[in-house]
Amino acid sequence: LERHLEQTRSMEMLGQLAAGVAHDFSNMITVMLGCCDSLRRTLPATHESQTILGVLEEAADQSARLTRSLLLLGPRPAD
Repeated sequence: LERHLEQTRSMEMLGQLAAGVAHDFSNMITVMLGCCDSLRRTLPATHESQTILGVLEEAADQSARLTRSLLLLGPRPAD
């Protein structure tokens, strides 16, 4: 029983760490997507950097999905 309790505490701590990291990543991803959006609107539609911005946005979107997965590991609010 004591070992099970310790494992439960360890998993809870891991979940809290994952949630904290995920929140930090989420903030950084929001900044990246905002910068991409701003540049996309500033540059002409035919500018060669539009392609690079698309690649960056896709990477940020994938990172956001991973971040949401990490948040699922985090602590749950009490009912």
